[in-house]
Amino acid sequence: MDLYWTLVFLHVIAFAYWLGGDFGVYVTGGYVARADLPLAERLRFLDALLKIDILPRTGIVLLPVLGLQIAALLAIGLYLRSVIKAWRVGFVELKRGPSESAERLIALGIQRGRRGAWLFWAIIALTAYLGVAKPF
Repeated sequence: MDLYWTLVFLHVIAFAYWLGGDFGVYVTGGYVARADLPLAERLRFLDALLKIDILPRTGIVLLPVLGLQIAALLAIGLYLRSVIKAWRVGFVELKRGPSESAERLIALGIQRGRRGAWLFWAIIALTAYLGVAKPF
């Protein structure tokens, strides 16, 4: 295997970790935002989400180096990370007691995060298609 195919292989592995990890964060985030679950359970999901998030964070660092991905992906990825940080603020408030403003912050975060995730995945799919089809 020469250097080119080694880089292609590493690029595909990083892509899989990035996309797979982001899907795990997306699914887990739905439970984090559920106001009907006990706080302890939501905090466990938040803990899992933050642990799973290491995969897409690793992938997002490796992909530009390995494949020179579109700068927009990095911006959306950073945007999604800011949504997760906003949840921490809401949960700090919830630890003090029930709070409608904290629940609104968390619900808004999941709404913003889902839109960002779908845009993120659409750009990734387009990039993958262009990489394979090479229409230009």
